[in-house]
Amino acid sequence: MERFLAELKRRNVLRVAAFYAATGWLLIQIATQVLPLFDVPTWTLRTVVVAVVFGFPCVLVFAWFYEITPEGLKRENEVDPSQSIARSTGRKLDRWIIAILAAAVVVLLANQFVPHKDLNDIALSKAIAVLPLVNDTDDPKNEYFSDGLSEELISALAQIKALKVIGRTSSFHFKNTNEESKVIGAALGVGYLLEGSVRTSAGRARIAVNLVRAADGVNAWSQIFDRTLPDIFAVQAEIAQSVARALKVALLGDVDKNPDAPSNQNFDAYTAYLQGRFYEKRYTAADLRKAIEFYDAAIRSDPHYALAYSALSKSWWALGDITGPGRGRGQP
Repeated sequence: MERFLAELKRRNVLRVAAFYAATGWLLIQIATQVLPLFDVPTWTLRTVVVAVVFGFPCVLVFAWFYEITPEGLKRENEVDPSQSIARSTGRKLDRWIIAILAAAVVVLLANQFVPHKDLNDIALSKAIAVLPLVNDTDDPKNEYFSDGLSEELISALAQIKALKVIGRTSSFHFKNTNEESKVIGAALGVGYLLEGSVRTSAGRARIAVNLVRAADGVNAWSQIFDRTLPDIFAVQAEIAQSVARALKVALLGDVDKNPDAPSNQNFDAYTAYLQGRFYEKRYTAADLRKAIEFYDAAIRSDPHYALAYSALSKSWWALGDITGPGRGRGQP
């Protein structure tokens, strides 16, 4: 055993092991601190750790069988003992080990004493929930429009890959509630809330939106969009772009076009589609029949409206599921 240990020392295997362990640990520490700042996927960090761990035995085997010479790498049994520079290589490795350990101490001290932004705060700063827009008209029948616009905003923001956007089901859970922004933000795990109101009158729509910081309720950005109803398709993109600028994230997705808009940009078709979707979500036989009527109207306005066809098929299926086979057009 003593002879084996002596051979490990002579071939600098122990020094190589110490150097690799110190370097690998330092690399993992740097990756842990730096990669999350650039929104690098978590699997990347796991890959670094696995590579370092699996590389360790490979390096030890390599150090056992090979030696550095003035002519380059050679098999250890091919090197004349009188010409070996293993001792000189060992001293160089000692200096490198000391340098790496010093760097590791600097990293530890920096991580301990240098102020840095919490990674959870970084994640929250790019997470947003769109709360249901308030129907500001006197007619409750217009609620389909404010709900539909809220869903379109969720879709538009979801196209921005740098943002984490909470889905409709979770966001609409807070419809018609008076919870504080801090409570809603904590429940949904977001740093920002997009809220506002919609008022339609005489062929025009006024949409007031506020981007609120969930932690303290402070307005980060607000704007009023006053548009004619046929221009409503562009509003979602405008709001999404404004929110992205306010949060200082890159517009990596295509938010120039509303994915739910009809192919011919027909506002009547779009309105009928929103009304159909409003009733479909109630999921009663009577409401599903209303949804089917509105989807039929949307298709009449735009025979190429693919989403309306899809929603119509889904509503017929749901109606059949509720009322039983062959009873979709009759009363339950």
